[in-house]
Amino acid sequence: MNLRGKFLGSVCLVVAAFIPSKAKSDDKVKVMPPIQLEDTIRGISVPKRARFLVADIRIGGASVKDLFSNSDSADVSQSDYYSLKRETVTIRLKERRLLSRLKYLSLTDEHSYLVVILVDPRKAGALRWIREKASILFGSGFSVQLKYPIATALPICERVTQVILSGIDSHLQEVITKAGQAETSISLDQLFLLLRRDRLDSFMNKLGPIERQCPVAVRLLKWVRNDEVQGFEFKKYEVTPELGSILDSLSTSLVGFKKWQRYNFRVSIVGYTDPKAVQDPKVSRFLLSPAKTGVKSLASRSRLDVYYKGCDEDRPTIGLPQYVDFFSSSGRLVRSPIQTNCELGAVRAYAASAFVAERLGEANMEYEYATGGVSSSTGADEQKRKVEVKIVVKAAKKR
Repeated sequence: MNLRGKFLGSVCLVVAAFIPSKAKSDDKVKVMPPIQLEDTIRGISVPKRARFLVADIRIGGASVKDLFSNSDSADVSQSDYYSLKRETVTIRLKERRLLSRLKYLSLTDEHSYLVVILVDPRKAGALRWIREKASILFGSGFSVQLKYPIATALPICERVTQVILSGIDSHLQEVITKAGQAETSISLDQLFLLLRRDRLDSFMNKLGPIERQCPVAVRLLKWVRNDEVQGFEFKKYEVTPELGSILDSLSTSLVGFKKWQRYNFRVSIVGYTDPKAVQDPKVSRFLLSPAKTGVKSLASRSRLDVYYKGCDEDRPTIGLPQYVDFFSSSGRLVRSPIQTNCELGAVRAYAASAFVAERLGEANMEYEYATGGVSSSTGADEQKRKVEVKIVVKAAKKR
């Protein structure tokens, strides 16, 4: 044994004689200055001793380390490990679009912190053994938690709305990223289910009743939960604020992939109707008007040419909606005044498609719409959504 080994061995014996064998070596927690989540785009400076490495980054119990790149080294040198040297490393989001996931986790966490966990990478060694037995003398033992409070000063109503929208954005981006070269698809219903199972339902259960103070947020929440008719009001085809906010969130997610070298998305939308006849002699005629769609790109037109196929009177002829290319003129033309539920379903789908196309444009995008007539879903019709959206990821390749 060399002199260094004999010296460390003697120190170990002395320390062991005076310190209990079950010395506490819990993580040391340090509360850091508050941050904004947008700071993660530019990068956050993390001060630490050189012998520590960034082992994990968490929000509300969920690891987000895979979303970050950091300037930390892969290993600790011998000299740094035995010294008291201090340094600063930077952690930053790999891509700006990943911010939606951080926002979602932060908004659903009661006490929101970005926690950076630093660890001693050595698994054995005399000096590590000494630190384990004498953490009081040597400062933090094997790990340190740096807790950065996240500033989330949103009013509760806006917070609920942002939880839903950022959650949709986060899950849709995850689906697209994982697709890569393989074709995959995700429907709005599937996104809502992922959102609820992830954190939304547990967050709302802890929050308690908000119906009286947040009617707008509650309407959006009820649509996500499929609690009542949303998307289109009775006997109307205007894109409502709730539907518009959802379609806007979907569009924002897809826009984030515009810088990818090769991609191709297809947006498929089906419109459904109320279980009552469109034409009623006791009310005024149901005219097809561009201004009543609530879509800017349509409002300036003198007329609308909306087509549909595979549907008679109230329902699809073969039981399934048949799509029409949004930019083509094939199929049967919807009349004005609108005379059937098949026609109303087509107009609703057309308006929603125009809303998305207005935000995403035509490059590398395909749009198709269809009428579902009266919804064939089982159960009370008033508990069924009046629009169905599916996004097909046909190809995606990052630069």
